[in-house]
Amino acid sequence: MAHWRPLDAYTPFGQALVEYMWAQRPPLLPAQFAARMGVRKQALSSWLSSDATPPPRVVVQLARAMGLPVADLLIAAGHATEEDPLFDTDGAWALVLDTALQRAAAAADADADAEPGDPTQARPSPVESPPPAPPVDREALRRVLAWLQALQRET
Repeated sequence: MAHWRPLDAYTPFGQALVEYMWAQRPPLLPAQFAARMGVRKQALSSWLSSDATPPPRVVVQLARAMGLPVADLLIAAGHATEEDPLFDTDGAWALVLDTALQRAAAAADADADAEPGDPTQARPSPVESPPPAPPVDREALRRVLAWLQALQRET
């Protein structure tokens, strides 16, 4: 039988693992979690009982298996920070897409606030939007980044 401590007694990384185990129905015991995630029970025990964390590649494996954003678990493990997160391809794509949408919304707001016919507030013609592509397509990420750089040069 597993002996659980209060959730706040675990490190942020340990909390993420424990919350996942507790959320399963029926809740997972540490040995079951270790077997499901493909990690050694001893390693899991050290992650839950100390400040030890696995290497980043194992954190990525765990995040994917747990259905969590990779960046969130990397931050909880101390391999990244909120200010400088590490992303997998899906996380990078989400960041680029979010940035593009925020810039487009800001440009639309600026256009809506401009006085009609005022040439001092005229914006350059918008850059052609990038073609749709699956998030795992690295070439698509490069195209979106180039598009964002072109937008930045225009403003």
